[in-house]
Amino acid sequence: METRIKFTIGFMISITILIGFLNLRSLKEVSNSQKLLKQKMDIYENKKKELDLKNITYDKKYDLREIRKKMEKKGMETVNEIIFFEVGD
Repeated sequence: METRIKFTIGFMISITILIGFLNLRSLKEVSNSQKLLKQKMDIYENKKKELDLKNITYDKKYDLREIRKKMEKKGMETVNEIIFFEVGD
């Protein structure tokens, strides 16, 4: 009976060590994934800022009021409203 108790205790200790090892491994994988995600989010935020800056630069470069004035000087007509239409199936 005593050997059976020793075997059970040894088995329980082995399972506890195995679960601890798997837990540490999983935590390491999650940590690495979180670091990678943070790097990707930083890259995304930088690209988004660059795009916003390009949009602002584009808007400044192509001021619609100036384009309208140039068109009217050339004798072209401009409208204040945009007419949208839908093409049916």
